[in-house]
Amino acid sequence: MKNLKRTLCLILILSLCLGICTPAMGAGSSGSDLKTTISGAARWIVNNVSDPGSVDYFWTVFSVARSGYQAEESWYRSYLKAVRDELDANGGALKSSYYSKYATAVLAYTALGQQPPEELLRPLSNFEKVCKQGINGPTWALIALDSGGYDVLADPTAKTVATRQTYVDEILSRQLENGGWSLSAKGGSGAADTDITAMVLQALGAYMDQAAVRKAADRALTCMSERQREDGCLGNFADEPCSESPAMMILALCALGLDPEDERFVKEGGSLVDAVLRFRQSDGCFLHVEGNSTSLLIATAESLCALTAVQRYRSGQPALYRITDPLKLSAGTAPERDPAVKVMPVVKDGVSFPDVKGKACSEAVLGLAARDILNGFTDGTFKPDDPMTRAQFAKTAVTALGITVSGTANFPDVAAKEWYNAAVATAVRYKIVNGRDDGRFDPEANIDLQEAAAMVCRAAGLCGLDTAMGTAEGDKLLSAYGDRSKVQPWAVPTLAWCLKNGVVVRSGNLDPRAKMTRGEIAQMFWRLLELAKLR
Repeated sequence: MKNLKRTLCLILILSLCLGICTPAMGAGSSGSDLKTTISGAARWIVNNVSDPGSVDYFWTVFSVARSGYQAEESWYRSYLKAVRDELDANGGALKSSYYSKYATAVLAYTALGQQPPEELLRPLSNFEKVCKQGINGPTWALIALDSGGYDVLADPTAKTVATRQTYVDEILSRQLENGGWSLSAKGGSGAADTDITAMVLQALGAYMDQAAVRKAADRALTCMSERQREDGCLGNFADEPCSESPAMMILALCALGLDPEDERFVKEGGSLVDAVLRFRQSDGCFLHVEGNSTSLLIATAESLCALTAVQRYRSGQPALYRITDPLKLSAGTAPERDPAVKVMPVVKDGVSFPDVKGKACSEAVLGLAARDILNGFTDGTFKPDDPMTRAQFAKTAVTALGITVSGTANFPDVAAKEWYNAAVATAVRYKIVNGRDDGRFDPEANIDLQEAAAMVCRAAGLCGLDTAMGTAEGDKLLSAYGDRSKVQPWAVPTLAWCLKNGVVVRSGNLDPRAKMTRGEIAQMFWRLLELAKLR
């Protein structure tokens, strides 16, 4: 019996010794446990953020979308609507002066399988403004552009229009002597910022085919590995260890195509993955630092992203920011506004025309002219009482909605060389205008009221406005006019909608076949832009 007890004691001592020598593995590090941990964190975010559109933090939507958790579509759409509303309220811009906000919004749109509006993509080419906030700007611009393989759209207001390589070179030029990066330092012997360094590495992951990038990345990894504590934890500078710093380094390793438990980041007490998992709470959220319940949303969202990246790496999927498998929102509830429609900003100050002064159309004419939607003539006049042709109207419609003009019109009476050819092609493609019954477009014919109302109504639909008009309601609206019988049946619902919404204003008679003047058309589009919150 003594021998048995002695043997059992030796086994127990040996087991304890082996336990002490084995790196600690946080709960949830195995495949099945990791999946449960990811689901729990995503569930916590959704349950604690009822309206992500009200939270100025893109990680909320992005982290849940990339995790695979099944949240309600309305939850995601509240974010998309908030971004769209902010762009509309600020003339096509975001309120923040930090251009990384444009980049993170692009990432969220991409993760949700939506085409980011040009108002979000175009600012990413403005080198000076992107870099104004420090290295964060070019870092997130690269991540955003590469997330969906987007073209760099030139910002016409930019002093320097950046390219991807411009940003890569700028980032490399700012690396510190110790191998890391900080927010504002441009080289030198400054202290490296852990989170900033990790984010920069995430951006450089797509450019590891460049020798200079590989060298910079190796130096940065060495710097961060030396900073990691023996228990596997990581903090920013000499700060207390937190969940976000190891989470950011996990994202960096995965973006570089490296194992998130790369041997350089596995210390005696555990890995970066173990470090993140130590902050996990029983309800699914993650603490920022131990014993501190502040910043739970940020800590949980970033930890969720990191663990999702680990899961993707282990299953052989592309890195988190290589969004080849976005969330698929159902077509039935897609964002109402067509992605091609955008706000036309004011580009001309102090526009004036002597022949619109004192006229009802004055505000509309000057407002559209300031946005380069309608222009005057070489003699300085606008000629508000002149008629407008169908070709001119088509050009005005697509320009007012900010739709990029492209393509070639397929009408026998629209020559390829004509200035309006691409505009007509675009207006037809977006179903704003139609040809005549005989197959012609009739570009030089003057447009009448019922034609204009139909085209503006279709444009309103592209803007996300509800243009439905029942027969009974349409008839009732038109019955107030003495010449209602002159309105052709096809024009009743669209003309009625325009009258109901103040796009067309008439008293007494409608004169549906009357030729529309430039001033009247200006008023129609000005009102449409107001209804659609595009001005």
